[in-house]
Amino acid sequence: MADEQQAEQLKVHIKEKEMGTTPHATLSRTNWARYLLLITITVAFFLLNQPFNFASIFLFIMLVLGTPVFEFLYQYIDTLNPMLEKGIVRTNSLLLKWLPRVRIDTQAYSDVVNSIRRRFKRIALIVVMMIFVGELLYPATHSFLSSKLASLNDTLCVSPNMPLQPTCGSGLGVESLSTDNAMIAIGLINEGGPFDHSALNSKEKEVETLIFQQNATACMNPNRITLAIVTMLSRTVDDVTLSAQVGLDELHGVYLAQKDYNSVKEQQTKLCLIIGNIGTRLTTTQAVPLVLQRLIRYSKYDTTFRGVVGFPFSGAAQVATETLQAWGQTGFPVVSPSASSDQLNNVKNFYRVVSPNMVQSEAMVQFLQQAYHTPQQTAPTKIAVFFDSEDSYSSSLHRDFMENVANDKPNILTFPESYQIENPASLDAPLNDALGQKADFIFFAGYAYDLDALEGKLQAFEASNAAPLPILGGDGLYDLTRYIDNTYSIVYSTVYASPLKTDDPFVVAHAILAYDATTTYFKAVDELVSRAKGLTQENVNASLATISFTGKSGSITFQGNMNTNSSNPLGKPIYVLCTDRNHNLQQAAQFVPGQHIAFLLQDIPHCS
Repeated sequence: MADEQQAEQLKVHIKEKEMGTTPHATLSRTNWARYLLLITITVAFFLLNQPFNFASIFLFIMLVLGTPVFEFLYQYIDTLNPMLEKGIVRTNSLLLKWLPRVRIDTQAYSDVVNSIRRRFKRIALIVVMMIFVGELLYPATHSFLSSKLASLNDTLCVSPNMPLQPTCGSGLGVESLSTDNAMIAIGLINEGGPFDHSALNSKEKEVETLIFQQNATACMNPNRITLAIVTMLSRTVDDVTLSAQVGLDELHGVYLAQKDYNSVKEQQTKLCLIIGNIGTRLTTTQAVPLVLQRLIRYSKYDTTFRGVVGFPFSGAAQVATETLQAWGQTGFPVVSPSASSDQLNNVKNFYRVVSPNMVQSEAMVQFLQQAYHTPQQTAPTKIAVFFDSEDSYSSSLHRDFMENVANDKPNILTFPESYQIENPASLDAPLNDALGQKADFIFFAGYAYDLDALEGKLQAFEASNAAPLPILGGDGLYDLTRYIDNTYSIVYSTVYASPLKTDDPFVVAHAILAYDATTTYFKAVDELVSRAKGLTQENVNASLATISFTGKSGSITFQGNMNTNSSNPLGKPIYVLCTDRNHNLQQAAQFVPGQHIAFLLQDIPHCS
């Protein structure tokens, strides 16, 4: 009888051993505590040791492999083994009880467990070797792998067919961009700021504070729409003033539009703003795609987002529209306050509140032809056309002016002079050449920032008894009073914002145009509300394409759904301003496309 009981107990013991339920079967030979210590040290190494270097990796390997050195530590660690073994046994027992309930073969599970146990040391050795190899390779490859993973994530996040993923985030945030001589902050914010970290950032702080004060209530309104103002707010050694001043003017104009719209008590819809910074005019190629990635993420994150106001310079607007088209992301509209390049004439879901360069160059040719009676002159009027071939706006305006002269044949002879924007020294050679060819005018296809340098050099180069050459320009010379300290020459320029009283908050051209660009969305929203239509992205897009109203800068009519699918406003008036040698600003003429130019001064050559 006793023999039978012993035999039965032996069978049970063998079965338990096969099933892995014997407390000391195999498990006692596995030093779980030391494996746990290895994992703990490895995790701690990756979490705490940043950045990685070969010295720290060597120290880590010595820490793991130098068992004699740390034998005293292992004596304490090994006391955990019985507790860990019991925990594993209990877990295994529970699994064996629950597996049949979820229809998993208990015997198959036991076979797998036993197979793993028999090969545990080999598996552990492979895992440890992989960890060591990974730790050796990580310092050399982590930057490459991180960039590839980030690039893959960005591609997925901007895909039009991919919904917002947890790894995409809201898109809000600031990142650093390296320029030739500085680091600037770009990105997308709805609080905080400023982007400009220089001592000249007080204006940005002031306007952003006002916008965020509006947002405090507007962004909580369930009937809100959200727009992004994307402009240039950074300063570098190569661009201290030009880009940042344009950006600040635009920011101010958009804020005034937000304040006016949100202050209407009867108006249930409110405007919430986010602010994007693309750096400077010289950083758009690198910065615009990065900020657009954030905008696309935000458009998926915030269901009230409806579009963009911004990209003031043609180069930035061109990079933005081409990038959005390449990514298949033309679902939300972009309204630019001032990008006027002809290359933006027919871009899907892109609009602007100014006419293209072809129209303003036509206005200037008519102005010259009629004000100076060039067809009646015995000799052709010579005009030196200054331009920067690397700038989209400048090269486009230069080309259009010369083409209009060639088409109209107003007895004008043009010749090109190349210079570099924001590089005063580059004006020397073309100025000498223009004077050598006895130019009667300079057509300056550039920006207001360079005007003072141009006039100073012109005064220095011209003979003392010579009459100062008049300077002509496009809307890039938008602020003739801010940038001109030297009043040597009379300057004529085309602008899209009618001159107002000096005490008007919209006396600055870019503030006027940004106000009107923002108002286009209000008109689209109001039209939908009046017809009891939802403020969906599709409805806003359709309504925006046909808005028509009179803004601060004059009449604005979009023709986005016509046969031309034009990005240009219809019949936008253009004004010709002049500043005399006493620094007085005058409105010299007004031009409406398709009509003759109307003169508003009696003595155009003297701006009086």
